[in-house]
Amino acid sequence: TIGLVNLCEMFFRVGDTCQVQQSRLLNFDEINGHNVILLGGSQSWSGRVFLNVEGFHFQSVVIINRKPQPGEKPLYKPEFDPVTNQLTRDYALVLMLPNERKENRVLLIYGIYTQGSQAAIEFLTNPERMAQLRIALAGLSADKKTIPPYFQVLLTTTVENAVPGNTSIVAVRSVAN
Repeated sequence: TIGLVNLCEMFFRVGDTCQVQQSRLLNFDEINGHNVILLGGSQSWSGRVFLNVEGFHFQSVVIINRKPQPGEKPLYKPEFDPVTNQLTRDYALVLMLPNERKENRVLLIYGIYTQGSQAAIEFLTNPERMAQLRIALAGLSADKKTIPPYFQVLLTTTVENAVPGNTSIVAVRSVAN
């Protein structure tokens, strides 16, 4: 809920509207006719519709990296305190993908747990963090300036007392049209 409020406030600051609807009430035609942001942790139907087999994706409560780059892991899973069993690290995916008609975009924001989702939204609504993301995404292009229209970002966050803390970029990928 906090993340949704942050996103809507960001849109309001730039003079845009923020229409909110439960994803279970959203149909595929609505996604194809508009730019859409989907929030959530389970990637239920949207994870199947917008699955990018080449990139990162959820499977149960882990994020699988099908093609690890140097320094990356093939699997990212949340971490828990061995004594209290409280979540101490979470991961999130941010995917900017074309809709089926390729006329609009779909932004998907998924944390493994709620804290990952919240951290990702806070990251995306923070101008300084967005500048970091812009640099990372531009680094994928040949000219080191152009941002790919479609991409995946894997984020990680520390978690303390069920609240996300330090969030950072783990990896970025360009997604083909």
